[in-house]
Amino acid sequence: MPFTNSYNFPFGGDQPTIGGVYGITDHGGDMIFIGQTDNLEEEIKKHKANTGHKIHELGPNKVIFEAIKDEAARSSRAQLLITEFEPKANG
Repeated sequence: MPFTNSYNFPFGGDQPTIGGVYGITDHGGDMIFIGQTDNLEEEIKKHKANTGHKIHELGPNKVIFEAIKDEAARSSRAQLLITEFEPKANG
């Protein structure tokens, strides 16, 4: 099942400071990373700063975000999405 009730943001742009599950896509629209966070803005800043992370080799382009407040629900949802999309930069 794809991201639901989701928002799209440019990887290089601003993101909201709320929690949820996020995916990072490349320029072709392929999912390259899926994660979870309680603050999307801070998490994406960490990804941008960590230029040694594999996402940078794959050309991050957009962030797809699904807001989920509950931490346990975020964790469960992230695992489902990772299983479905098998992003190259996870693991």
